[in-house]
Amino acid sequence: MCAAFLKPKILPDYTEGDLASGILPIPKKYKESDPYVQWIKNPHTISFMIGGIAILIYVAFTRDSSDPVSNVKYGLVAGCLIFLLFAMLQFKDGLFYRPHPAFWRIIKGCAVIYLVGAVFFLFLNENQARGLFSYIDPTLGKPLPERSYAEDCRLYTPEDPVSNFRNFRNAVYDEFIIAHLLGWFGKAFLFRDVYISWGWSILFEFCELTFAHILPNFAECWWDQIILDILLCNGIGIWLGHVVMNYLQMKPYNWTGMKHDQDNPPEGFGLLGAFRQLTPRELTPYNWEVFSSARRFFSVLSVFFLAASIELNCFFLKAVFWHPPSHPLVIGRLFMMWLFSLPALREIYQYISDPNCKRLGTMAWLTVAIIFVENCVWFKFSGDLMAHAQPTPAIVIYSWTAVVIVLLGGSLVYFGFYKPMRDRFEAEARAEADAAATQKFHGTVEQQQPQEAKGQTKSPNGVRRRRSSMGGK
Repeated sequence: MCAAFLKPKILPDYTEGDLASGILPIPKKYKESDPYVQWIKNPHTISFMIGGIAILIYVAFTRDSSDPVSNVKYGLVAGCLIFLLFAMLQFKDGLFYRPHPAFWRIIKGCAVIYLVGAVFFLFLNENQARGLFSYIDPTLGKPLPERSYAEDCRLYTPEDPVSNFRNFRNAVYDEFIIAHLLGWFGKAFLFRDVYISWGWSILFEFCELTFAHILPNFAECWWDQIILDILLCNGIGIWLGHVVMNYLQMKPYNWTGMKHDQDNPPEGFGLLGAFRQLTPRELTPYNWEVFSSARRFFSVLSVFFLAASIELNCFFLKAVFWHPPSHPLVIGRLFMMWLFSLPALREIYQYISDPNCKRLGTMAWLTVAIIFVENCVWFKFSGDLMAHAQPTPAIVIYSWTAVVIVLLGGSLVYFGFYKPMRDRFEAEARAEADAAATQKFHGTVEQQQPQEAKGQTKSPNGVRRRRSSMGGK
């Protein structure tokens, strides 16, 4: 791990021993004898182990084991839960400490399980994969009807008996409207930069246009894509996310929500104190400095496309596995990927920003691996999808070719010629300004020294004294 991982800036009151022990650190101002603080701080490894084994024995020996499908389900769930218990108690902490480091250790364990499951699906065929999902939910495993949002792009429909703006009304009442709003509210917490969030929003709309010939539901009307998606839903979600982040960034929080004086409970003890424990102690803003160097620019650009791949994978996976958009598996996968991406983006930012950080963080590694394995899974199972796809439009090929040329050519000009020249001119200007300030300072000192010498004289013992107003010593 990087040195910054072991001593994060958000934990100024903790010692290296606290952070290296794997136990939740408590600020030094809290008393060790406080029972609430002591219970949170203790790891409880033996207690949780005994409790987990007791529950495991009870369920294994009391349930009806006559159904082989149910046995497999219980066995897989129990194995995953035991692994998550181990992850909660034994995995190392990351950079996130709220609501509790154990929570983020469980998330790390979920990422490992998800990656292993994705690799397992990679070695199945599409019928076997869809059959496994039908064991989870019998309603799955059936082909989905194709749906396009660009069949009729008229805003005004006077002949419609329901509404004169039927197409607009259908778009507003679509389930993806709420998904866009809530999704971009959550995505704002990933990059923590309004310009990066807007760039990500526009990039994904371009990705939808790129793959609309493969997935019909990517085809949208211009007013749906620009007005409803980018400007309204995505824009409001990004704005609300940054409003909440600015609030959390300025608000001070105590770790336990209690004063260190145990005899005087603070205001908000109870529900308010529990709520504060669920909020960040401090929300570190990200300063990506995209154009500070070529390495930084292409690193952020790579993160951009990885983030877009997470969303594209959602649409392609549900298409090849025949999952409806509103199914809990689709929503749960999006929520889990968001939880994975929160610490992953923090570790990637640390890796990009800190020159002393030479190793990618655990959650960042797991998340990037999940993205690539998911790409392989849907590409392997996309035979039927590609067979029914339309030919790639020429405008898509020409557009992305132009984007690549502009990015590579613009980067070469900016980082190869313009930025070094600008940095040299700025360094020369700073040197001239410093030299002028130094010269002015020396000139001021030289003017003050003769004036001070006139008003001073030396006493016999060598101590300077001011002449009195009578001219005596």
